[in-house]
Amino acid sequence: MNRDPAIAAQDASADVIIAQLNFLADLEYEDLVQIFAQSAQTITVPPRRTLFEQDAPVDSVYILLEGAVWQERIDTPPGQRPVRRLVRETRTPGTLLGIYDLLFAPAYRTRARTMQSCTLLRIDATALNRLIYRFPQVRQHLAPMKVISRLRTIPMLGRLEPVALGFLADAFGDTLTFAAGQDIYTLNEVEDRIFFIDQGQVRVDLADGPHWLGNGAAFGLLAHSGARTTRAMDHSAHAECNTTVFAIDHTLFVSITGLNPEQRAAEEMQRREQTIDNLVVFQRLSKDQRRRLTGFMSHYYFPANHHLIQQGEEADSLWVLLDGGHAAIHALDGHGNKMLTTITTGVTYFGETALLGQMPQDSSIEAQAGSEWLRLHWTDFRQFVDDEPGNLRRDIEVRTKRQAVVASEQQRQKYAWLQPGELLILLSRRHWIAFLRKGIPAFILFAVLLAIAIFGASIPGYQLWIAIPAGVLAIIALLAFIWGAIDYFNDWVVVTNRRVVHQEKVLFVNEWRKEAPLEQIQDVSFRTTFLGRWLNYGTMIIQTASTSGVISFDYTQHFDQLDNVIKQQRELRQRHSAAQSKLVIHRRLEERLGLNLELPSRVYRGGVKRAEVKPTGWQKRMQRRSANRYRRTEGNTIVWRKHWMVLWPQLWLPFVWLIAVFVITVFLVAGASLVPPNLRFATEVIVIISILVTIAALARVLWVWANWRNDRYEVSDTEIVHVEKLPLALAEQRSVAGLGRIQNVEMSIPTPLHWLFNYGNVRCQTAAEYGDFIFYGVYDPRSVAAEIQLRMERYRRREEEKSARDRARELPDWFEVYNNLDTDEFASLMSGSARRASMRAPGN
Repeated sequence: MNRDPAIAAQDASADVIIAQLNFLADLEYEDLVQIFAQSAQTITVPPRRTLFEQDAPVDSVYILLEGAVWQERIDTPPGQRPVRRLVRETRTPGTLLGIYDLLFAPAYRTRARTMQSCTLLRIDATALNRLIYRFPQVRQHLAPMKVISRLRTIPMLGRLEPVALGFLADAFGDTLTFAAGQDIYTLNEVEDRIFFIDQGQVRVDLADGPHWLGNGAAFGLLAHSGARTTRAMDHSAHAECNTTVFAIDHTLFVSITGLNPEQRAAEEMQRREQTIDNLVVFQRLSKDQRRRLTGFMSHYYFPANHHLIQQGEEADSLWVLLDGGHAAIHALDGHGNKMLTTITTGVTYFGETALLGQMPQDSSIEAQAGSEWLRLHWTDFRQFVDDEPGNLRRDIEVRTKRQAVVASEQQRQKYAWLQPGELLILLSRRHWIAFLRKGIPAFILFAVLLAIAIFGASIPGYQLWIAIPAGVLAIIALLAFIWGAIDYFNDWVVVTNRRVVHQEKVLFVNEWRKEAPLEQIQDVSFRTTFLGRWLNYGTMIIQTASTSGVISFDYTQHFDQLDNVIKQQRELRQRHSAAQSKLVIHRRLEERLGLNLELPSRVYRGGVKRAEVKPTGWQKRMQRRSANRYRRTEGNTIVWRKHWMVLWPQLWLPFVWLIAVFVITVFLVAGASLVPPNLRFATEVIVIISILVTIAALARVLWVWANWRNDRYEVSDTEIVHVEKLPLALAEQRSVAGLGRIQNVEMSIPTPLHWLFNYGNVRCQTAAEYGDFIFYGVYDPRSVAAEIQLRMERYRRREEEKSARDRARELPDWFEVYNNLDTDEFASLMSGSARRASMRAPGN
């Protein structure tokens, strides 16, 4: 600690420190008093005095109360003269000086001098170390650790020492946010800052055309010199989606880092684009498309080893290792034994199947320290595909043993219920015997038509009385055949990488679909008959934990194939869950060891600027209005109301009464002059009764309508809810079922009337003690069932991660104790060996 006699010092109490570091107010006051006892002083320092020297041991941390402090660093490149760089000029009261040196280095990395007379609070480094030891969470308050962690992964900044990253984090301050379509700066605009993309996409229009930048890229650097203190931009920058960036003064950045940002940014952009140009997977894309695709990629630098892909998990991204970097490939064999680790060098790529769908990976990939990577998340790739004309999925070169899955993915328009990332593995229709059964009416008509034709041929001449009925019969037979064929092809069982789906559909009449997640399937069985054994068909039965959770599909063909695919996909889902658990444990250990990194996985996060697609045709416009009427979003909860058609069974009688009363009233009013005097009293009684009936009917209508308005179905991130509430708050019943209890989901559109107005029922089958949970009469039951399935999938993922976190919570403690015990035992063995050696030495 500096003992300069010109510096006036006065002991400071813990209350003074708490007043400056207000986050300490939440900690135990007695502990703080003990920690800071005789460890802090309020000092007054004259101008141009040194607070601490570069490379001196860290003994104190300072809090500026008044004045200004100059921090600089002197670097001496090999064979060159020393370079003096301004790191920070501090005038803000409350600023901590020397805190990054305390956290990240054993010695001060800068020299601090007062620019004018200053008042500071000086705290012993040992006291702050005790504070950090006692309350580890204070690190997040002493320094912007999340920002520093993010800066460590930005390629231009990642190789800087942590103290420099801390100064950069202070200079960056809060991130800036730009909306989709917003100009960040325009051509010839004066812009003194440079920018680093935290998350989002920016288009820069350079002299050679537009370039797209994603997460981790730098921009605002290519500029021609204007006035001595200004920079006029020679290009424009434009946010393509909602984008957050770090911004810093160009001069200050160069002073802190000593880097040439213009040269580094140009090299990084060229490196990314050339890498994408040379990847085999994108060779069939045009050069402009590859340049556009680069903007959908995140660019990372890994300062330490980092796990990217876990064997068995469904990878969500393509990972590209850039030149000069290294990666380790790990794998377990079928018996769970570790295989030989392979080290590979860039340029290479992994997880390319994620661009087609989420498929299990065969190996684990670990980025080695100092390597740089590009990451293309599958949702960003889908955004790129949607923005470009044509079907670019077919233009990427991906070799996979699941190529049939890739082809099925292109049918997403046909199977609209597929969730994002879900792949159609196998589709199975009924045996041809079922096709013949559905075509029996047509075959009978064709037989009758043949008999008529034979009969007509036996009669000489053209017989009109036979030709006309035969023609009508032929049309009916053809329509019956087409109907049977469509009915046959509308019934199927689909196995995806997440669930089994069974659909039964009669065109224009009804539709029924039942779904079971792969994790909930307990047994798959097959029953057949004597004829079925000969013709290879039977009934497949899929049993879940729910008492009514049975999917039965008769006339099943190729049962062995279906059974194998279902079991294989179920096993892959289990492996995926296990792999996700390992990743969570890995991340937990990284957090404990201080190795966790802030890595935004996606570039696009909403706010895509594109023309709104308005529905065309009266049917689509009606559907859109109906969807807004029957469905609304309240935070993370979606609320549905029953379709208005469910009111008719309760309202038809009141409406009949109202119509009858109206007709009677019109009759009485029109014929009032014709009513004899002796019947006028009876007429008045009829009018009074009609009024009372009308009031009762209207009251019934209002009651039913209010009751319909009060009933609602809800699905949130954790549960489904049915609320039944009588008008006037007379009674309310709320039924709740957790998403984790749902075994399978069934959707039905039972009648042609339901099909015409697009409403039906959704049945959520739960465990036996809970029974079934039914959404009656909801609009667009297909989308309701799809939303519930999506929420169930997300809930299961969260529960898997939570379970893994719970299992991992105590692992770091176990490893720490084990390491300590192992070290102590090793030291004991070494000391024992030394004693024995000394005893055997000559002279003992």
